[in-house]
Amino acid sequence: MKRMWVRAVATATALGLVAGAVALAATGTTTAPDRPVRALGANGDGDVGLADGEGGAEITPVSGKVATPHRTASLAALPQRPPTRVPWVKKELRLEGGEEGAGSEEARPVLGSSTSLDQGDEALQADRGTDQMPVPDLQVAGLGAAANPFKLVPPDPNGDVGGGYYLQMVNIAFAIFDADTGAKVDGPIFMSSLFDPGAQKLCATHDDGDPIVVYDEYADVWVISQFALNLNKPKFAECIAVSHTSDPTGTWFAYQFDYPNQNVLNDYPKFGVWPAANNSAYFASYNQFRCNSSVCDFAWRGAGALAYERDAMIAGDPAGQVYVNLFGTDPNLGGQLPTDADGPSMPGANQPNVFMQFDADEWGYPEDQLELWEFSVDWDTDGATFVGPQILETANFNPWICGTNKTYCVPQKGTKTKVDALNDRLMYRLQYRRFGADDERMVVTHTVRASKGQAGLRWYELMDDGTGWEIANQGTYSPDEKKSRWMGSVAMDDAGNIAAGYSLSSKKIFPSIAIAGRTAGAAANTFDLAERKVFKGPGSEDGRYGRWGDYSDMTVAEDGCTFYYTQQYYKKTGQWKWATRIVSFQLPGCAV
Repeated sequence: MKRMWVRAVATATALGLVAGAVALAATGTTTAPDRPVRALGANGDGDVGLADGEGGAEITPVSGKVATPHRTASLAALPQRPPTRVPWVKKELRLEGGEEGAGSEEARPVLGSSTSLDQGDEALQADRGTDQMPVPDLQVAGLGAAANPFKLVPPDPNGDVGGGYYLQMVNIAFAIFDADTGAKVDGPIFMSSLFDPGAQKLCATHDDGDPIVVYDEYADVWVISQFALNLNKPKFAECIAVSHTSDPTGTWFAYQFDYPNQNVLNDYPKFGVWPAANNSAYFASYNQFRCNSSVCDFAWRGAGALAYERDAMIAGDPAGQVYVNLFGTDPNLGGQLPTDADGPSMPGANQPNVFMQFDADEWGYPEDQLELWEFSVDWDTDGATFVGPQILETANFNPWICGTNKTYCVPQKGTKTKVDALNDRLMYRLQYRRFGADDERMVVTHTVRASKGQAGLRWYELMDDGTGWEIANQGTYSPDEKKSRWMGSVAMDDAGNIAAGYSLSSKKIFPSIAIAGRTAGAAANTFDLAERKVFKGPGSEDGRYGRWGDYSDMTVAEDGCTFYYTQQYYKKTGQWKWATRIVSFQLPGCAV
């Protein structure tokens, strides 16, 4: 979900409900005078904290309350408790309210210096590609709006594959499918049903959404999550369940993690599996909004970064969390992604998890750029380091698709309603894959303005050959001037092929689902596998909200070659008639 992001320049608020603070060690970076300082490093005197002559606040990691798990029955024996509270995802719509396109000012907080839409894209790919994406091996219906007792927009489709299953979540339920046949095995199930209504009341009585599904292939367990928000107390939590085995129809360990900073609401959680020895964690990023006992006005309160104690959660033991609040350091940080590891080779011992976001010169930054931080945690002391950023200059792009501070930019067939491109943030996931000690890769995507004002898919392949992260390939895929491509997700297989899935729309076509990609030997900065429309949408989102997304999910099976993608569409033109699809396919040169 995405709420109104209000630009704010302030220092960090006090944390009243945390303990065990440990000083943070970090490194600095050079900043331009007209941009917020990234004060994550030592000054000229060697002290941790502020850069010389610049503002900002030192950040200190804090340990939150340890969570004790509830062991569930198997899903078949689990008593289903349909939620009775109106979930936040519906209240959010009431909060936004207003006319068609309301909330177009909800862009990430940025400096905002340029209103020009004329800057070209240095990495634009206007041709389709020399070869064709394959026909999907599997295409089935996922969950739809009928799975929920409330009218919810958007669905936030998310899923992963493992243990012979595909598990999909939408706001506010999940279902389990056979990964080979697509047959539904169980669901829809409300995630709140996994929690103890006595000891875990917040998670047991709230299905507030923003679902995440990851399969931890290094431990052969499933991890699913959503947040729980009690705006009356207020009290906020992240609800996380870890399966006992690779079979998601069995029993689970359910954890209610109270958010360590109870002065803010923990929005837009994004997770990454990180099995590095001595830095094993489920890392998560959050967007924060002010909501405490004195005021709940949803004012922007920056980025939060969290590590959850992975090894303890896999074992079903009480588990800790370590939190870093970045708001006092730079209130403009937000929409970050943690790295999510795939593939047979694990990250190296002590290897930090990379957090990433992008910024643009249109927002007052020196150049269009990716920004990388490194997050490490010590579970013996509940200490942590959050180091960065490393700044990687990208090929020029323009984040403003249809005008400054406008995000409702994507046209649809049969309606004047334009839907949200979410062009202010990276799209889930930031996938990591290790091919060797001197060959590590990450892939990620976001939405930019293409040649004629349509939304285009900017993608990156980053590589570390032992000397540090660099951009190995990048491009903006937009092979025509009439169709918008947005709400993408990318992943890489064991052969180094890259697949992208996304929504496709224009004034003449209903929002549809498409895939495109790149083989490992393709020419630099190009998708050589031309777009294939895998599902033709039969309708458009029409109404007052225009809320499309907020994310989709491209994942890779344990065989290292089979991609699975889930995305939304509309069954018929209207406000509530969304549905989802699940597709799978393989790219050339990857042997199962």
